[in-house]
Amino acid sequence: MKKILTVLLMIFAFSISANAQTEKKELTSEGKAKSDLYDLTKAIDTESDDFRMSIYYLMLQKHQTLSDNDISTQIKNEFSQMVDAKLKASFNEDQITQLKAVPGLYDKLIK
Repeated sequence: MKKILTVLLMIFAFSISANAQTEKKELTSEGKAKSDLYDLTKAIDTESDDFRMSIYYLMLQKHQTLSDNDISTQIKNEFSQMVDAKLKASFNEDQITQLKAVPGLYDKLIK
């Protein structure tokens, strides 16, 4: 009887462990901002750590604002346009061209 109970407990423990590992975790706003910054730095060379931090905080603010369900679609579109304007002001035309050359990257950064 003890062996049967032990086997059942082991099966139960392994099944819970397997389910816990297969759950997909949603990235937080911080994780999404880091991902955006990583993709951006792969596409173009950024000048300094301070510049990278300012872009990170812009991406963090973008993800926090756009993930808010209480904000209307119009405000989200206006915020995306503001992010677009800040990116264009932060980079020169060659860098913007490099960003747009990577398929989907520029759209990912502004939306």
